Amino acid sequence: MVSVNALTLRPRRQRQPNHKAVSISNLRVRNLFGKLNYPNIPIRNSADLNRIAVMYGDNGTGKTTILKLIYACLSWQTNAGLRSIIAKTPFIEFRIDFTDGGYVKVSKENLQGSFKFEIHTLDRRSEYDIIAENDIKVRDQPAITMLERGLRELNFDLLFVDHNRNVLSTYSFIDDSYLGPMYLEETEAEALSLHAHETIHFQHGIVRRDKDLQFPLPQVVDALNQRFRVEAYQQGAAGDQNAASVYLEIAKSIGRDRRGQTAAPTTVNVLDQLEELKEKSKSYIKHGLLSNYPYNEFAQIYTSAPKTKKGSIEAVLGPFLDSIRRRISALEQIHSVITTFESELAKYLKNKIVNCGVPSGLNIYDEDGEIELDDLSSGEKQLVFLLCSAVIARSKKTIILIDEPELSLNYKWQRLIAGSLASLSAGGETQYILASHSIEIITRYVDNSFELVS
Repeated sequence: MVSVNALTLRPRRQRQPNHKAVSISNLRVRNLFGKLNYPNIPIRNSADLNRIAVMYGDNGTGKTTILKLIYACLSWQTNAGLRSIIAKTPFIEFRIDFTDGGYVKVSKENLQGSFKFEIHTLDRRSEYDIIAENDIKVRDQPAITMLERGLRELNFDLLFVDHNRNVLSTYSFIDDSYLGPMYLEETEAEALSLHAHETIHFQHGIVRRDKDLQFPLPQVVDALNQRFRVEAYQQGAAGDQNAASVYLEIAKSIGRDRRGQTAAPTTVNVLDQLEELKEKSKSYIKHGLLSNYPYNEFAQIYTSAPKTKKGSIEAVLGPFLDSIRRRISALEQIHSVITTFESELAKYLKNKIVNCGVPSGLNIYDEDGEIELDDLSSGEKQLVFLLCSAVIARSKKTIILIDEPELSLNYKWQRLIAGSLASLSAGGETQYILASHSIEIITRYVDNSFELVS
């Protein structure tokens, strides 16, 4: 019999504004595989929002399984079989605590089978009794619909990159490359054996096996390009609005001009202003954020004008230059994101040129010309996918789970990768939880690392 409970702990109250992003604070696991207990796995948070936590330990300590459970317990995807994964994974209790005091908890009477799913927020507690059938699969039932609605209200987006470089995500742009939950049901040993040379790929409901299939790069690069265009448009529109008042000043300056009068001399040399803005605009123009204004022509006109006309030119040119400054100021954030992404990716692609901008998007070149995404090495594909995902995740509250991010990366890249992800997530609400064997990653984030011991 299906039981669905939605219990209100206390009357709803007006919540105080909270400017701190909600994220995972710690994990609790009881009787994982019937023998492992982790009463507190701290997912420590730094002062800013570049949150990176690392779990490490010997094989068999549950690192991969814990990442799978985080995804299965927080993802609101429908018809994905994620609740069957929870039923089949042997444990008695799994709990995810959040920084605002809320939590999600799954508990079972037996290691496998039916379970109770609880969602606790600041003002509400909901419980869902999920029934697993004899084959330990969870099929469609009213409780599932209500549970997935409750998970949506937590407002997390999730991205999981497993150790075979398969991708699961709530992001719609990789739906066509969604690999389904079947992989999550496998043990690590089974997965390594099954996918040593080929990967299960689900597309439009069809299962097929493709050799060397890795990340959905075209989708993630398209999503990155779209993100840049949207933010550039939004911030550029704000810059245009700010500049509108400047054009009013131009009209006023013309209206104040009288025969025989000259405008008051400017306190900053116009030629210096032109040179300053020309240099500052170069990167914005290169990345498609600004038009290429004729600074040199302006300077030539001003230089060659009679002394009696310079004041009138200054009265018109001054507000115009101010409008450019306002556009640059409005576009500073997206400019910073684009240039940071470009420079971080360039750290790894030493013999290649990385160009990224609006509207051209991401392009990679070598001495022979543009490189197709399929022609990148496995390590390069991984880096492009992870760095693109880090930028896309900035716009929403996102948890990114990566199992062994060091795979396919040399030790130099291992040393850099977590820092690159943190740089690209600065100012956003992204949280990273990594499972790693890399001493380079563990030592870099030693204060944010936790050893799992069987």
